[in-house]
Formats: sequence, C-alpha cells, structure tokens
Amino acid sequence: MATAYGMGQIRYTSAGGFATDETESWTGEHFYKNGVVGGYKDFRIKTSNLKPIEQGDIYLLHCDIARNSTYNMIFDLKLCNTDSTYGLTDSDDYQNIKRFTVGKDATGSVNTLCAILFDDNFNNTDVKIVENYYDKQLKEVNKSTKKLFSTSDLNKNRVYRGREINGSDEDYYFYYRPYSGPSYPYGWIRILNYNLQFISESWKQNQSSAQKASFDFIIKNSLLNSNLNNFNSIVFDMVRQDWDNDITNKEGTEEFKGLKANIDFEIYKITDILTTEKFKGKSPFSTIGVWGHPDLIMAINGEEIRVGQSGYYELTDFDITSLGIAAVSDKDRFTLDYQYKLGA
Repeated sequence: MATAYGMGQIRYTSAGGFATDETESWTGEHFYKNGVVGGYKDFRIKTSNLKPIEQGDIYLLHCDIARNSTYNMIFDLKLCNTDSTYGLTDSDDYQNIKRFTVGKDATGSVNTLCAILFDDNFNNTDVKIVENYYDKQLKEVNKSTKKLFSTSDLNKNRVYRGREINGSDEDYYFYYRPYSGPSYPYGWIRILNYNLQFISESWKQNQSSAQKASFDFIIKNSLLNSNLNNFNSIVFDMVRQDWDNDITNKEGTEEFKGLKANIDFEIYKITDILTTEKFKGKSPFSTIGVWGHPDLIMAINGEEIRVGQSGYYELTDFDITSLGIAAVSDKDRFTLDYQYKLGA
C-alpha cells in the first residue's frame, strides 16, 4: 500500500511566536575553573536560581566577544553544571557544543615587540629589541667593513631591519658595535645568525570595544541519560596556549598572563514547532523546505543548520522529530513547507 502524506505551510512575517528573549533570566560571570585561582579565568552564563536546562529545550545564544589586541582566543563551548569541574576529570559530566576561535583585532601589532637573539659575529650571543620593525629603512653599507652608515637618530641599543644598497631587495638586520680598536669592525654590523621572537607587553594587554566578533550558537540539552540532565550553565572554556604559562609583573604583582575574555550575550528560547498544538499528530515531518535569508539558523533534531546562500534549504525522506527556527526579529522572515506521513 502506498504511503499517504499530508502537507502544509507556515509563513512567518513578523516577530513573535517562534522565539522568546530570556536574556534577563541568565547571569554572566568570570570564574576560576575548578576553584583554582590563577591566570586562567573562564566565562559562563548560568540560569536564574541555577534551574537545570530542560532536556529538549532549544536556545539560540548570540554573543559579542571583544577581540584581544595581541592574541587569538580559542574557546570550547560546553553545557555544564556549576558544581562540575568542566571536563577536567574523566568522571565529569558535560556536553560539548563547539570549538571556535576569536581572531585578534585589526591592530594586532599593538603591544607586541620583536626580540632578536643573535650571534654578533665575534662568538658572542646577544638579545635586543628590533626597532621600527616594519617601516625603518637603513641607508648605506660600506662594502669593505660591513659598517652601516645611517641616520643619527637610531638607538644604538636596538637592532634595525634595513636594506643594503647592492641591488638586492632582501632585508637584513643590523646591530651597533662600539669601537674596540682598529682591528675590529665597528658601527652598524649586519647580523648573519639569529632567531626572532614576538613578545607582548602583557601588562598593557587590552581588548578593544570597537573590535568585536559576533557568534550565534544553537544550544540544546540532548543527552539521553536522565542522570546527566542537570546542566544549568553554558561555559566558554578558554583553550590554554603556551603563552598562558608565561609570568608577567604588573604593578609589583607577578601573575600568569592568561586572558580574561569580555563577552556580551543574548539568549533566546526557540519554539520547537513540532511540540505546538497546531502540529499535534503531525510529527515527525518527513520533508521540509525553508525559504529565508542566507544564514538563517535552524535546529533540526537538535543540530544547528543554516540556510545557504540560495536562501533555500530542503531536507527530504528524513524523520524530523524536532524543529526550531531562530526567528528573533522581523528580518528573520521565513516560509516553511512541510510534509508528514498520515497515521504515523
């Protein structure tokens, strides 16, 4: 016997009915993971009265994260309980959502110095700061002594990047060697062997309010084990990098250099269309077609899906038991065509 299908359409033309702003019911805070005080401060948002997120509830989390002027920041987004160790132990319960990166802002060279470790060509090793790394051009080199003649304003305690007048486009590094006798070259000497290292002035570390990265995530407690159904917080777990273990001294206090991200957020509870009275007896959908603006966010069976550049998304011959469309404003207008098996 052939399968009989029913079909229908929803048109969303104005805000309301598909998403509820619950931002005021959540609190954001920085915290030390696992209670360990140090440079590693993470961020979490938690429900009011620490009420657990109900299994099956769908949320849209929008966040604006201030970019750091020096470093990229990497986060693991997790559902956790405020009493947990946030995945630090094997026995800990959490639900991983996504790893994402916030790139440093457009002024990424701010508060960053270039240090050079080099051989001075006389069996000595030295380290200095490279001055005006990108824009300083040196003038002329004496070919016989390798002595560099340049402008008088150069800092003799620094290394400079410059270009010899020899028809080459290649840049070199030069340091100043004081006079030590007629048998030795002196003045600005070209460095032949070196390592470069970029180092931040971490006590000046800042996050630009004008440079922010925006993200949207679908949040759903999808773990089936009822014993784990007690998540009451969303954690931005910052991934530790090598420089987190560096020590910086700020105003007489030594501390780890670890970052503290500045995060603004909005959170919306998304209506699961298939749980509404209108669609009672029509679940699961077997086929859907969604017309909307590119990047319109949906949650299909708890998975985050976005409408592509064509403005149309279609899913056929698939049991769709949960469907939320993140229509949080008038710009999120959409049309949903759906099909379901009769008597399913």
